[in-house]
Amino acid sequence: MTSRLLSGFGTVAVTICSLLAVAQSIAQNTTPVELTIDPSSATFMIPDDYLGLSFETASILPDSKGAYTYFRADNAPLITMFKTIGIKSLRIGGNTADRPGVKVPEPKDIDQVFAFAHAAGVKVIYTLRQFQARRDYVPYCACQ
Repeated sequence: MTSRLLSGFGTVAVTICSLLAVAQSIAQNTTPVELTIDPSSATFMIPDDYLGLSFETASILPDSKGAYTYFRADNAPLITMFKTIGIKSLRIGGNTADRPGVKVPEPKDIDQVFAFAHAAGVKVIYTLRQFQARRDYVPYCACQ
């Protein structure tokens, strides 16, 4: 166990030293770059509803006491932040959407997300679990 632990530390130390050597080499061999931005020559405007955030499916599940941490209609600080920054879409899914170890959100969990979205004035992009999916959730989610 000790030799494996020391071997792991050795690997980490070598990796850190290598990264530092590369960073130093880059810093010594840089050439100044000048960047000029001319907004009058813009060829494409970013739409007003472009900005969005993405959260893992696990983030909409209640904690061990049954409380929702982020997405609930009474989370005024988060709603204010979404509105202030101009966030227009909320994506729920990502890496944990199809992981069997992550609990599938119940309809009440999904309701919390949509209540938050309504209060924040954002659209929701919701990932349905495809691996080991529960067919009874598809019609429920489609009605939201």
